[in-house]
Amino acid sequence: MRRTLTAFALACAILPLRADTIKWNGGSGDVNTAGNWTPALVPGPSDIANIKSGTATMAADFSVSELKIACDWVSTGATD
Repeated sequence: MRRTLTAFALACAILPLRADTIKWNGGSGDVNTAGNWTPALVPGPSDIANIKSGTATMAADFSVSELKIACDWVSTGATD
């Protein structure tokens, strides 16, 4: 029984975390505001952020496992 529990605990520690897809609500706002996403939480490093419309700004660091953007034009905010 002890070996089974040890093997189970080891397997759980090795398995990757499941990534949730968090969808941008559209409109304008900061990516670090939970109310701008569905479900209402800021995507984290293990999540997929999906932005299909609107203007998403980043006033602070923002880290996700994957960023999906569906649009005709993307601005990085960089200037020459």
